[in-house]
Amino acid sequence: MTPLVSPVNVAQPVLALAELEPGETATVVAVDVPGEIGERLMEMGLTPGTQVTFVRRGLWGDPIQIRLRGFMLTLRRAQAREIRVTR
Repeated sequence: MTPLVSPVNVAQPVLALAELEPGETATVVAVDVPGEIGERLMEMGLTPGTQVTFVRRGLWGDPIQIRLRGFMLTLRRAQAREIRVTR
């Protein structure tokens, strides 16, 4: 699968957004969510360089809520696994 947005050159380790813990802040380096959902996430501002804060995860780990650009966004855990970030 080709990423919709290629990772930028980073010195810190890259991990999936789903790996963050509540309260952690990270910077998006790649959005690999395919299709219309990936495009919509990028239209909403989830793009490389954007700072996101992990707010909470649902009862069984799904969904995941993040804060970015002044608003809250809820994602499925599967989608959050396809978004690469650095701490």
